[in-house]
Amino acid sequence: MYSLSAPRAGAAVENRGRTVPSDAELKALALDSLMTFNKGLQAKSFADFHKSISIVWKKQISPEQLAEAFRTFVEKELDLTPIQNLTPAFEAPPSVNSDGVLILVGAYPTEPNKVHFTLKYVAENFSWKLIGINVEIK
Repeated sequence: MYSLSAPRAGAAVENRGRTVPSDAELKALALDSLMTFNKGLQAKSFADFHKSISIVWKKQISPEQLAEAFRTFVEKELDLTPIQNLTPAFEAPPSVNSDGVLILVGAYPTEPNKVHFTLKYVAENFSWKLIGINVEIK
């Protein structure tokens, strides 16, 4: 299991009081984040994934550090493409915490093992930007 996230300092002021998006928007957001992550896995480069994350997180981690953090996934040739046509089930109600961080916890019903995820977002420039990712296959 690998998990990366940025510290809270300065990241959440902009989106306090922000509401949780619709179920359809949440599912699209999760799929987009995981497919962008998957492109990094397939390319063995996280440069494009790095471009898609929050400004705060970009300042704290480089594409090379992301590649090192997810090296095991790359080495095992993990491919998340099968989730594209599946609907995730949220394991906890999506919520915006007191720091303004949107948290999505769920899984895609892939076989033989499910793709479990925890994704964290902050609001930047009128959209949700990834500030933390945890992916497990089990």
